[in-house]
Amino acid sequence: MTEPKANGAPRKGRLHVLIVEDHDDTRTAMDKLLSLHNFSVRSVGSYREAVAMATQWLPDVLVCDLGLPGKDGIELMRQMRRAHPRLHGIVVSGHAERQFIQRSHDAGFADYLVKPVQIDLLVHAIHRLVTQRN
Repeated sequence: MTEPKANGAPRKGRLHVLIVEDHDDTRTAMDKLLSLHNFSVRSVGSYREAVAMATQWLPDVLVCDLGLPGKDGIELMRQMRRAHPRLHGIVVSGHAERQFIQRSHDAGFADYLVKPVQIDLLVHAIHRLVTQRN
């Protein structure tokens, strides 16, 4: 199977999903569940780790919490989109306030899911984003 790559070139195999979540149990659960849905998944707990990971392993989709240690998820998406303009982004956050949603969309996130998120909704959102933008 050929799947789209974040930069638009075809990628053989599974979609690459980078999870950035500072809560260990949430990060571990999302990692395992997305892996069961046949995604190639890497997960980290901070902005700094995400930037380092993305230099070694280019994700197709960034699944990111907003509240991270150091710089937040908004700044992470801005940073990553400068290097990879076609990167797909989904926020998974405990905040449902309009200002958080608007700021995330302004930064380049295409979808915003509120915790606790149902894994089927996240999987659907990932597939929808990749299909719509490529």
